[in-house]
Amino acid sequence: MRFAFRVLFPVLLLLSSGCEYSVIDPALKRIMGPTSSGDNPYLSGSDPAAIITTPTLKPGTPASGPRDSYLIYSAVTGLNDPTDVAFDGNDNLFIAERGSHRIRRVSPQGRMEYYAGDGFQDQETHAGRYNGDGDALKMSFYGPCALAVDPIGNLFVADSYNQRVREVTKESRILTVAGNGEPAYVGDGRAATAASLKLPAGLAIDPFGNLYVADSGNHRIRMVDQAGIMSTVVGKGIDGFTDNRPRSDALLNYPAGISFDTLGNLYIADRLNHRIRKVDLGGTITTVAGNGSATGPSENAGDNGLATEASLSYPQDVVVDRYGFLYIADTGHHRIRRVDPQSKKIRTIAGNGFPGVTGDSGPAIDARLNFPSGLAVGSDGCLYVADSSNNRIRKLQ
Repeated sequence: MRFAFRVLFPVLLLLSSGCEYSVIDPALKRIMGPTSSGDNPYLSGSDPAAIITTPTLKPGTPASGPRDSYLIYSAVTGLNDPTDVAFDGNDNLFIAERGSHRIRRVSPQGRMEYYAGDGFQDQETHAGRYNGDGDALKMSFYGPCALAVDPIGNLFVADSYNQRVREVTKESRILTVAGNGEPAYVGDGRAATAASLKLPAGLAIDPFGNLYVADSGNHRIRMVDQAGIMSTVVGKGIDGFTDNRPRSDALLNYPAGISFDTLGNLYIADRLNHRIRKVDLGGTITTVAGNGSATGPSENAGDNGLATEASLSYPQDVVVDRYGFLYIADTGHHRIRRVDPQSKKIRTIAGNGFPGVTGDSGPAIDARLNFPSGLAVGSDGCLYVADSSNNRIRKLQ
């Protein structure tokens, strides 16, 4: 083998007599499901007029380090529930567009195209809607929610409601690399394609080329090695919270975004524990941000204090830059937070804590975000944010 439908937490899946779905998601405060007509506006060749609004997607001179303050821009608008972003080595930006069941690609020159997915949920199965592997633009995703790119440019997609992880090769083919479509827990020690996943919600590739999967509904982090064998690397499969223990004894609660730093430490957005967890090279899990309390919007939610004493609210993603700074999509607080690797203190770098879409071309700290869910650091050091409920990608520079 070559080497985020993300909801904050699924509460109830309703199936009508026709087996259509609605997800009641109190954290997002909405009900998501198909249109009543059954029509799909995202037919192959049809584009809902997403717009590149900032011609600054081109790589620039890398910053000498993280900035003290940021300006915010809307880089791409007119999307349909974007949930994650990722870059390849050529500075192409990939967008997981959950609402259209597609992946988009934006070139460094600002050219946008559909990259994978036909826009249909397609054939119904026990676990979701899945029409197999093949041509990238003819195969179906069902709520793609998280992305990762390997060093040679292959894209990996958490096809969440198909209970699978898919690979989009550079040759524009979609392959299933993990998950058999059954929403369950089984399969450690066997081929990853024969194993079961339950709502995969985060992806990362370690320095050795192994693929890590946040198996959210199973409260585990799973690994697919380069031989294609699945194993559990973090979590006992029971929702809860334990700290300062071996990774095999850890309790997670619907983990989502995952990321590695340059040393190989693993970071986990532990959503329903309202914390960011770290698994060090010795295999011990600790908390690096969040006190476990998801308060409502406040003046600072613990800014300028120790990150472990601050409040996070359903954090959806976490990334680490080349300098070791930790960036957190503090989704329920409508903020982006940053943790200093030396002082261990946290601060807000974007979002004033209230949902909205204001603030473009101004200070990011004064802007409004709306359930930001995915993060990526570009080669220029700028931070890109999947501002999900605003249907756009924001850029901090």
